Amino acid sequence: MLVDYPLEWEKYFLRGKGRVFSKDTPKDVVEKAKMQNELIYKRTGKIFFKFEE
Repeated sequence: MLVDYPLEWEKYFLRGKGRVFSKDTPKDVVEKAKMQNELIYKRTGKIFFKFEE
């Protein structure tokens, strides 16, 4: 599935971990990514973005 997200988000991904956001990602980016995750989950049953704990 193709997911459209802003390319500037890539600077917040952990290196070598694919689509995992680092802990220091701005809150507004995390909220938007979580909203996209919800929509993607409804369609596919899988999450697209992950978040460092």
